[in-house]
Amino acid sequence: MEPALRSEYLKLKKMLASAEKQDAQVRYEIGRVVAKVRGAGPRYGSNAVGQLERALGLDENTLRRYERIANTWTSARFSELMKRTNLYGRPLSWSHLDVLAEVADAKKREVLLDEALREGLSVRALASRVRGPTPALVEDTNESGLNRLLLSAVRVMTARAETVVESVSIWEKSIFERLQKENSPELSESLQNAKGVYTQLRSAVDVILGRIDEGLAAADATRPR
Repeated sequence: MEPALRSEYLKLKKMLASAEKQDAQVRYEIGRVVAKVRGAGPRYGSNAVGQLERALGLDENTLRRYERIANTWTSARFSELMKRTNLYGRPLSWSHLDVLAEVADAKKREVLLDEALREGLSVRALASRVRGPTPALVEDTNESGLNRLLLSAVRVMTARAETVVESVSIWEKSIFERLQKENSPELSESLQNAKGVYTQLRSAVDVILGRIDEGLAAADATRPR
């Protein structure tokens, strides 16, 4: 790299690192406040988090992801993390952190975090290590392109479900065994929120199972006798 080009590159590198760090810090602070408000009961008024959503113009899922990241790393740990850089001289982006926050096992999460920094992993590459690789399309020339894409989509759907099943096993050991020993208004509210989300998930799973049964029935009806 010519000296003049390297000079411009170093300026851009510094700007990118600063921008990513500032962006992540702002979102982390939002998540920290949301967690604080959600855990404060009636102190901030009725449906306080909903009021924040409307006032900030951010949807519920976005705020929940911010909150999840704030709950994954303490403020001090997050500040330390933002000082670390990858081989390109930049800290992990918010999207990297969002993927890492999916990992319930703290030791596994730290290993993946170190790999992401050391190897300069893209968000997609990191997500592949967290969630498993996206299955390749079936290379069968007797199948139409549509069928190959459909088969790939079904395999991805199944892989995602397997990740959830694996996470539940981890959560059961790390969270649920301690519930009977802990009791607080904040914990009760968090459990109520979790119950609401998982009730929705159960309904969604019931729909998926119904669709799978329909697909199996359709496949059986077209199978040669």
